Amino acid sequence: MEYIIPMVNNIISLIASDNDVDLINEGPRFKKCCEDFRGYYWPSKRSQGYHEPDCRDPYYQIAYLYKYAPLRADIITHIFEKETCLRELIENSSSSLACVLGTGPGTELIGLAKWIELRKIEKQIEFILMDEVEEWLGCLYHIQGQISSRTKNIDIIKYYYSNEVYGDIVNDDNLKNIDFYIILYVISEIMRNDEKLSAFSNLMNQLFRKSRRGTKIIFVDRNENSVDAIIRKVVDNDLVSLSEKRSPSWDRYPSSSGSTNNFQIEYDEKLASFGDLYENLKINFNESPELGGNVFWVVGTIN
Repeated sequence: MEYIIPMVNNIISLIASDNDVDLINEGPRFKKCCEDFRGYYWPSKRSQGYHEPDCRDPYYQIAYLYKYAPLRADIITHIFEKETCLRELIENSSSSLACVLGTGPGTELIGLAKWIELRKIEKQIEFILMDEVEEWLGCLYHIQGQISSRTKNIDIIKYYYSNEVYGDIVNDDNLKNIDFYIILYVISEIMRNDEKLSAFSNLMNQLFRKSRRGTKIIFVDRNENSVDAIIRKVVDNDLVSLSEKRSPSWDRYPSSSGSTNNFQIEYDEKLASFGDLYENLKINFNESPELGGNVFWVVGTIN
């Protein structure tokens, strides 16, 4: 089912309109933003003139949505389809409460909305979201609007931003009612920064201590042993039981198993749905969205 790319494209158009961004004639600037993201995630690939991406900037926001959001959203769709404990958690409850740490533009909501529509689920999922970049809030409003035009089952009830107000989420009375946490590509992003990693670990474990027994935690990240090891190091192992490392293993498209990646976005998601932006960036700048990745996930359960 094509769902994610048309929605991401609509969100990009709305952000561009909000900020007077010319999607057609700013190709070189978008190309530079894509290169900076690549260098940020893979330091060995940093180009000359590298600049750390600034997600307060609408050009970087659009570049991230174009380059990474479709694949990461579809990974969430796939995980909730694969993991019986997560499917049953939602299907067997009248409503669910999720908390997403490091949500960025809200990719997780798009992936879950697609899964809900695929399975024709009528249950409500409410979200508490947290990210250090306040400027993603406009994008989240647009995502909420796009999802609401198709289903009323996804709702953002609270959004926390910035290091200065992280303490507020720790005192949220809703923590005791959270059914699952999602932590998507956060650990690999901060693992080289000891200060950020320590702060995030402290925050996570504070939240987990205030959550009820049986609450699920889904870590999704790059399929590297070092990332898996960091996850197991930063989580309080007396508080949380972690599953073994899990991966798609090409169970969606076995014929593609010769690739170095282990996951590919659903074939029904068509790049042409990005319209002129894709035509411009692909043809003129050789910059396409990521369609495949080497991914793993770990499911934790609060003891």
